[in-house]
Amino acid sequence: MDRGSEYTWVVDPLDGTSNFAAGLPWFGVIIALFEGETPILGGMYLPVDQQLYLAEAGGGATRNGEALRVTASTDLSEHLVVYSFDFNEDEAKTRAEMEVMASLSREVRNIRATNSLVDYCYVADGRLGAAMNQATKIWDIAAARLLISEGGGTVTDIQGQEIRFDLSAQAVNDNYTIIASGAGLHQALLKCIHPKSSKK
Repeated sequence: MDRGSEYTWVVDPLDGTSNFAAGLPWFGVIIALFEGETPILGGMYLPVDQQLYLAEAGGGATRNGEALRVTASTDLSEHLVVYSFDFNEDEAKTRAEMEVMASLSREVRNIRATNSLVDYCYVADGRLGAAMNQATKIWDIAAARLLISEGGGTVTDIQGQEIRFDLSAQAVNDNYTIIASGAGLHQALLKCIHPKSSKK
């Protein structure tokens, strides 16, 4: 219910539900606090590893109290990169995403995905170079956007534009795309997944 506050909590109590149900350790809790339509606090907790990732707008990012930084590398070939993918009844969209993955596979060290908050946590602490997904919800990525940005990374939509969240009731199920990476890798990723645009 909208009570007219300028602050809004967005919570995903169990991100990685399918992983959890399958007995895989790739799941956790995500919480973000918005001021207006901007996330200002974010928390991501991995209970199996007991790792708590926190970020505050303008205050940096931490894991269990230690400051975090994304990778400073500019070489995609050095990095494992996440591309999360779910079934879609639109065959053309599925083929397009397969082409993106094929393009990425030629430029990066390898592709991985847990399709959960784990992917973004590992980008934030530098273990992964980037994470991409073309089918996320606001509760999936609000805290991740803040965490990775505060850790020195770059976060945009799949077209390289700023992600603008909509907290209105009618937009609750809106889809968001995301590329979250070390700042030095972001433009190379965009060129990799939009090769025709980069040649103009």
